[in-house]
Amino acid sequence: MGACVRQRPGPPSDPIRGKLSAHRKFHLDTSAGRPHVPGRPCERAPEKSRLRRTEWKTTEHGNGQKRQGHEARRPAGPDRGRTVPGPVRAEMFERRSDLVRLLAVADAERIVAAADRLAMTQPALSRILARLEREFGASLFERLPSGIRPTRVGALAIDHARRILREVEDGEEAVTAAIAGRTGRFRVTAPPLWMQAVIAPAVQAFHAAFPEVELKLRTAVWREGVHQLIDGRSDLHCGGIDTGEALPAHLRRERFPDVTAGVVAANGHPLHAAGPQPRDLTSWPWIDFDEPARGEARADLPSLAAILDELRELTGGPARAVLRAGSAGLTLLAAGPWLAWLPLDLLDRLPGTPLRALPLAFGRRRYPTGLIARRSAEDLEPFRMLEAALRDAMPGRSGGTPG
Repeated sequence: MGACVRQRPGPPSDPIRGKLSAHRKFHLDTSAGRPHVPGRPCERAPEKSRLRRTEWKTTEHGNGQKRQGHEARRPAGPDRGRTVPGPVRAEMFERRSDLVRLLAVADAERIVAAADRLAMTQPALSRILARLEREFGASLFERLPSGIRPTRVGALAIDHARRILREVEDGEEAVTAAIAGRTGRFRVTAPPLWMQAVIAPAVQAFHAAFPEVELKLRTAVWREGVHQLIDGRSDLHCGGIDTGEALPAHLRRERFPDVTAGVVAANGHPLHAAGPQPRDLTSWPWIDFDEPARGEARADLPSLAAILDELRELTGGPARAVLRAGSAGLTLLAAGPWLAWLPLDLLDRLPGTPLRALPLAFGRRRYPTGLIARRSAEDLEPFRMLEAALRDAMPGRSGGTPG
C-alpha cells in the first residue's frame, strides 16, 4: 500500500482574480521589452522619470562644472546656481538672416530702429539677439540709456559678419552673372569732384557695354572709401589723396599719375581779376572737399589744413570759416564767394567748366592718387570693364600701376 502524502491546503481558488493577476504579469513583463514566460517570476519594469536627471562633472580647467552632453556650464563661486551658456560653435554664422539682423542692429545702434528697418517687432528682434548671444557664449552688445554699443566680442563678430555676408553676395552675383549673363551690382565711392569729372563719364561708357549691371555711387573721401571697402560695404574707391596705408589682402591698390591741386574759385570770383596775393585769401570763406578736418591730416601729405596753416604763418591772420561739404559744395563753390583746394587737372572735365584756378602759385601741390578695388570683384568681366573705363576717364591716362 503506497504512502499517503498530505498537501498543505492553499488559498481558495478565485478564477477572476487569477485572470487579472496573469494579465497584470503579462503587461508588466511586456512593458519591459520581454515576453512573459509562464512559471517565471515577473520583473517590474523600471519607471521612467518625467524629469531628466542632470549629471555634472568637473571640467579640466576648473572654472566650474559642465553638464555631460551639453554646452551649458554651471559656474563656481558666487554665480553658482545660475546657468551660463557656453558657445555652440557649430551654429555660429549659419543663418544669413542672423547676419542681416546683427548688422542692422549694429548700424542702427538701437534695437527699436533696427526692428523698424527689418519690418519686425522689437521683442522678436530682442529674442534673436538673445539667441545669438547664447550661441556665441558672450554678450554682443552693451545696453546703454541712449541705445546699444558693441562689446569687444560683438565688434569682432560684426566685422566677420560683414565680410561673410559680402562674400555670400559676391557668390550670388557671380552665379547670377554666369547664368543670366552680365548682371549684378557694384558700389563705387569717390570725392565730389572726382565723382563728376571721372566717375560720371566712366559710368556712361560702362553702361553702354553693360546696361543690366546696377551701379550705386556715393561720395566719400579717401579714408572713408577705404573703410567702406574693408567693411565690405563698397567694391571700388577712386580718387582723392592716397594716404598710403597698408591694405588687407582682399583689396588691391592701383596708382594713377600724380595730380596737381591748387586754390580754385568760381569763374566770376573777384580774385580772378585782382592779381591775388596770399594775404587776399584770408578774406574769403573756404570749402573742404577732399581731406580730413584740421589736425587729422598727415604731415607728409598736402591738404587744405596744411595750406591754411601755411597761410596763417605767412600772413599772421587766420582764414575764415571752413565748410565741409559733399557734392553740394560744388554748387556753392560755383555760385558763391567760396574758395577751395581742388585737383586742377579735373576742372575742365566739369560740365560748363564753372570753376577756374586762381592765378596764384601759393597752394600748388602734387599728390598721389589712384583707385582701390576688391580682388574678388575683379574676377567679373563687367568689373574689369569698369576699371578700364575709369582709367580712360583720367586726363592723359590710359594705364595704371597696380599695387
